[in-house]
Amino acid sequence: MTFGQLCELEPGLQDLHTIARMIQDNGSGEAFCANLVWHNLFKPRIYDLVGWGRVEIVKRNWKSGKELEKLGVTVLGQKEEWSYEKGLLDSSEAYDVAYHAIYDQLPNCRDCWCL
Repeated sequence: MTFGQLCELEPGLQDLHTIARMIQDNGSGEAFCANLVWHNLFKPRIYDLVGWGRVEIVKRNWKSGKELEKLGVTVLGQKEEWSYEKGLLDSSEAYDVAYHAIYDQLPNCRDCWCL
């Protein structure tokens, strides 16, 4: 599986890749930590898009739709029962491919606690 294949299925991954490429260490601070940027900015977002977390976000959205129905709101395409067909995006391999493709766009750590 390639990052390009994953992006075809989930365009949000390409958006994260683009944002990661835009991040720069301008050298003005005492240090720069790519891991800190990853864990605070990218990891929470990628978790919902690919890997095991994807199933949880789909289930959470289904539950939200059921709650809205109780308020008289019609949710188009809402299934009566919770079901989910596991796909390519739900695997740990997909998470690993996306992780490396996006993380590798970040600048290297400089003088941080990681080194």
